[in-house]
Amino acid sequence: MATRTAALAFSLNLLLALVATPVALAQDEQAPSSPGQADLDQAIELKINATDLSELNKVIELLDSATDKGLDEENADFAKEMLVGSLLQRASSLSGVLLKQASGDPRRNPQWLQLRMMAVNDLRRIVTLNPNQTDAWLLLGRLQSMPRPLGDPTAARDALTRVIDAPEVEPEKRAQAYALRGVTRSDQNDRIADLDKAVELEPKKVEYLVLRARQLQAADRTEDALADVEKAIEIDAENPSIFQLKALLLISEEKLDEAMESFDKAAELAPEDITSYQLRSQLFEKMGDPEKALAQIDKAIELKPDSAGARLLKVNLLIKAERLDDALAAVDELLELRPGLVQGLMIRAQLLEGLERHDEALAVLEKLAEALPEQPEVHLQLAAHYMDNQQPTRAIEELTKVLDVAPDNQVALRLRGDMYLSVGKHPEAIADFAKAYEQNPDDSGLLNNYAWTLATSPFDELRNGERAVELAKQACELTDYKAPHILSTLAAAYSETGDFETAIEWSTKAVQMSEEAGPNPMTEELSKELASYMAGKPWRELQQEEDLDPLTEDPGDMPSEEDAPAPARSLDF
Repeated sequence: MATRTAALAFSLNLLLALVATPVALAQDEQAPSSPGQADLDQAIELKINATDLSELNKVIELLDSATDKGLDEENADFAKEMLVGSLLQRASSLSGVLLKQASGDPRRNPQWLQLRMMAVNDLRRIVTLNPNQTDAWLLLGRLQSMPRPLGDPTAARDALTRVIDAPEVEPEKRAQAYALRGVTRSDQNDRIADLDKAVELEPKKVEYLVLRARQLQAADRTEDALADVEKAIEIDAENPSIFQLKALLLISEEKLDEAMESFDKAAELAPEDITSYQLRSQLFEKMGDPEKALAQIDKAIELKPDSAGARLLKVNLLIKAERLDDALAAVDELLELRPGLVQGLMIRAQLLEGLERHDEALAVLEKLAEALPEQPEVHLQLAAHYMDNQQPTRAIEELTKVLDVAPDNQVALRLRGDMYLSVGKHPEAIADFAKAYEQNPDDSGLLNNYAWTLATSPFDELRNGERAVELAKQACELTDYKAPHILSTLAAAYSETGDFETAIEWSTKAVQMSEEAGPNPMTEELSKELASYMAGKPWRELQQEEDLDPLTEDPGDMPSEEDAPAPARSLDF
């Protein structure tokens, strides 16, 4: 509507100008006061008869040329007005295409990016020529409201605020600006406040009610969100997505039967839309009926066999039901449709691992890692495979590849630190632990291994007893002082500071707690540590694990991670 109105207004202005300025148009083309007149005349003629974008492009070129060559004051103002209208017409045409395609991933399409750049540049130029052009500001705000990296929320808010603050702007445009600005705001209360304004200006606009309902849902204001949904249903009782949202809100209120009724209504309104079947599947799972959950997903797949999302949901349900063979078959069906789907291949590797088909799992992961060197999650999973199979050196290689691509990946830093520790590379381990700690200071496993290394390393220059005590205390607090291996780390830290009395106290508690848990090899190791402290000697440890050869050695013959002595605690993912 806004584009047609702007175009009509421009056409009327153009016709009035043509009638009002016959003398100016008839002036000698070579008149020194208006050397660009010929280009302006040609632009006017072409604009009147323009039928496609290429002709509109030519109009803009001619207007720029006329302005550059020079026009008298009256014609310069007219050319500027005509240029603004032509640029807005072109930007509106381009934006219409862009916004229709925005639901996919336009970054994969270079032409889309080029068109977006053209539209944004046109709109920026318009508001430079005429800062009061609210249609241009609004359209610029819409384009910039797209998610990063395609949009710029700061630029979007600036543009939309121009529309909101404009003295004379139609209520529906101001409402649209409020709604769009609300979506781009980082503060939840600010988002809701803007959507309140949008609904106030257009209380019958279903889209604004639904947007506000979603924000209220995120703010845990479920009753208010449901009130908006009910209003939206009163206005549009044939919209299945509103009933789907209502069902999700009812689920959060534990009103599961009512939620199912709402999903049923959505499916009735749109029987070919698989979304309701997928959501009903999740609801049946929540209600403890996995067979009905699977039946809903099977119906979704029947309706849309190429839906990767539905097939992945089915795989997830089968895994939860511990039907690993069936899950593997479902993944294979998915990969027949989407052979290169990374998520599917990674799940397949995990399932093969779970079925103890280790060689096949490794082959899948190694092939993936080779094909996708820039995918951190692939190398992370391959590293986990090597760790499970007692191959720390190969795990370090894969974790290093992760960190080459994502230097701040906390999981990779933490795990590589653990692997460095297991092969006796303490300086490298401490460096990784320190970086991982910056990313996540509340990881009890990280704190434990970091503190243990600082307390027990045989390398004098690396030990730091006071820092080890600080870290070990944090780990103990996070685990409520109920993990014996972490209590033993606190004891080791105190022994490094020379406080053997406190070290003995915590070491004794660690041994007692381990004994209460039943017979396990850790108790013997913890007892050795206690004996050392009672003899006035701090504990020292240097692990130097080597990679097992999977062809000749069985990782199953090695002590399990739970049975390993400190510091080979648990590796938390």
